[in-house]
Amino acid sequence: MKKLKLYFCMIAFVLLLLCTTKVEAVGSITLSVSKGTVNVGDEFSINVNLSGASVATLTARVSVDTSKVEYISGPSNSSFSNGRAIYTWTDPAGGESPKTGGTIAIFKFRAKQAGKASFSVSGDFYSPDEKNINPSFSGASVTIQEKQTTPPANQGGSTGGNSNTGNTGETRGK
Repeated sequence: MKKLKLYFCMIAFVLLLLCTTKVEAVGSITLSVSKGTVNVGDEFSINVNLSGASVATLTARVSVDTSKVEYISGPSNSSFSNGRAIYTWTDPAGGESPKTGGTIAIFKFRAKQAGKASFSVSGDFYSPDEKNINPSFSGASVTIQEKQTTPPANQGGSTGGNSNTGNTGETRGK
């Protein structure tokens, strides 16, 4: 019986240690768009921005509705699969030169269909001392409209326009 109690106490202790893993709730990861409104066929960028945290390793995932937009490109160490652009980065100096703010990745897309294209962001972020950082996440959206057709420039006769008759500006002697 004593062995059984000791066994349960050890299990409880291990579970307690596992449940108290420190997760820092700091910083934010936000998305911003290069253009709020685009036409079908236009290209635009989605920026992944970091603020309020020091990050030595990260994996950022940007999810999008692929019926509205088409993925074009992203930074090195990125890929696109199943409606998600994924970017991974690790400080090459082992945490000595972490990212502390600003744009951490830029993804380019092309508008395919009119409507509202929403983008969300998630990911895994770690501090230089290898602690998990739990930032707040904020997405963005782009309004896509049908390509606007502009009427052709006025090519008919004009009223009050320049004419070749009359004074040409030459001065003639008498």
